[in-house]
Amino acid sequence: MPLAGQAVTRPPRRGLTAAIFDRFVYAPIGLAFEAGRLLPDLADRGRRQVELSRSVGEKTVDTALRRVGLGLQGGVEGLARRRQPEPRPSPRLRVVPSSADGPPASELAIPDYDSLAASQVVPRLPGLTPSERAAVHDYELATRARRTILTAIARLEA
Repeated sequence: MPLAGQAVTRPPRRGLTAAIFDRFVYAPIGLAFEAGRLLPDLADRGRRQVELSRSVGEKTVDTALRRVGLGLQGGVEGLARRRQPEPRPSPRLRVVPSSADGPPASELAIPDYDSLAASQVVPRLPGLTPSERAAVHDYELATRARRTILTAIARLEA
């Protein structure tokens, strides 16, 4: 430390070559001579860092699991077994045991029924009589059981 009245001098500026030699020649040589003394301390510091990281990670996962309602016991396995939403039953849907084949498609009041998508069938249902809708319902249960059509019929019957 300079005394009062003395000028502060800076060390001479070193070039790029000197910096490269410091990092890639002299530092590895110095590390080789000091490794016996430094390695145990570095290993302890690394071990503490890994333990700290592990405990922070476990705390983060536990907090996340608690927030999604799985609790601490569920762990990662609980995430894999996420609760599936239960299917909601259609309102007033008649569940009738289907006959072997149901009524033939040719007897339905909707022509070319088998070639139609559910989105094409549903708009035609209100124009049918209750017995025609019942025939469509029975045929649908016996064949494709499309929920869209079955639900639409149930709503019309309500």
